Amino acid sequence: MKHSAKCSIAIHSLLLIALYSSETKVTSDLIARSTGCNAVTIRNIFQRLRKHGLIEVKRGAGGAFLTRKPSEITLWEIYCAVEHDGVESLIGIHSSPYEQCPVGKYIQQVLADPYEKVGIAVRHELEQYTLEKIMKRFLALNPQALTMKGENHEHA
Repeated sequence: MKHSAKCSIAIHSLLLIALYSSETKVTSDLIARSTGCNAVTIRNIFQRLRKHGLIEVKRGAGGAFLTRKPSEITLWEIYCAVEHDGVESLIGIHSSPYEQCPVGKYIQQVLADPYEKVGIAVRHELEQYTLEKIMKRFLALNPQALTMKGENHEHA
């Protein structure tokens, strides 16, 4: 089974917006190049981020902007904005076990409690991190990132 990368793509996108939108147009095409994703994927993520009030997007090649300070946006908010299934996209229970099987009949009930606790733990951890904290971690690894100009942002 494949895990969703939408949250990390959204965080990558929001980092680019937070770092560079004041000096250049941060468009879906620019972010697509930086993330290695299709621009349609980025526009779909933008749509979800916009719907949840995290970004504004100017039509055409106007670019995207954060609606709040990076210190006010948690990773949990980002995760909830882009993941349709919540924590179930990380760890979920298969929906159609064979009812005649002694294990299949009860597997959902057996796993409900531990999976709920995992979900609570994931939420708690993601609420501890803001976009600002992630920016600081990024800048500690790549301090010259703020001195890049123009089209170099796609390689940040």
